[in-house]
This record gives sequence, structure tokens and C-alpha cells, in this order.
Amino acid sequence: MKKIGLLLTALLLTVVFAQAQQRGGDPAERAKRQVEELKTTLDLSDDQATKIEAIILDYGKKTSELRQSMGADGDRSAMREKMGVIREEQTKQIKALLNEDQVKKYDTYLEEQAERRRNRSRG
Repeated sequence: MKKIGLLLTALLLTVVFAQAQQRGGDPAERAKRQVEELKTTLDLSDDQATKIEAIILDYGKKTSELRQSMGADGDRSAMREKMGVIREEQTKQIKALLNEDQVKKYDTYLEEQAERRRNRSRG
């Protein structure tokens, strides 16, 4: 009986870790990937990239904490609203580090990302 319990626990953990990896891994990995993309798209300096990575990582942790606190049965519209506030704060901090041309490119980048999310959610 204990073996079955251990087997089920191992199976459950495998599924949980697989889902986490599908969503992009941990916040540090996602931040690094996003900064690499932004570095190319916006022609960021190394200093800008370092500061933006810290911002993205900070907000990635905040969104992870929010997801955990809301749980699977949480109010999705409330979570979406809170995520929007977090995203707006992150965008504001990032834009403060960019020059005028980079801000325009960043706005375009954000629009493209939003379109990708919409297309993904439609299936």
C-alpha cells in the first residue's frame, strides 16, 4: 500500500514539474529569455539589460506568488485584474529606462505579445 502511495506521489510530482516547464520554467529563466529578446528588439545596452532583467525577475516572482496565493480555485477575474496591475507597474519601470525610440519599439513588442497571448488562448 505504501508503494502505491509513493508511486502516485512520484507521478503527481512529475506532472506538476512538467507543467511548470511547459509554462516556461522558473522566473529567472523566463526573465533571462525575455531580456535576450528585448536586447535584440530594443538594442539595449548591457546596463539597461541588467536593470530590466532585475525588474522582470521581481515582477515574475510577484506573479508567481499571486498564482500560488489565489490557488487553482481562485477568482480568475480578480487574478487577471491583479496581474494587469502588476504588468502595468513592470511596463512603467521598464519604460523609465528606455530612450524615446526604444519606448516606441517596446510598445510594438508589447502589442505583439498581447496578440500572441490572445491567439494562444483561442487555441
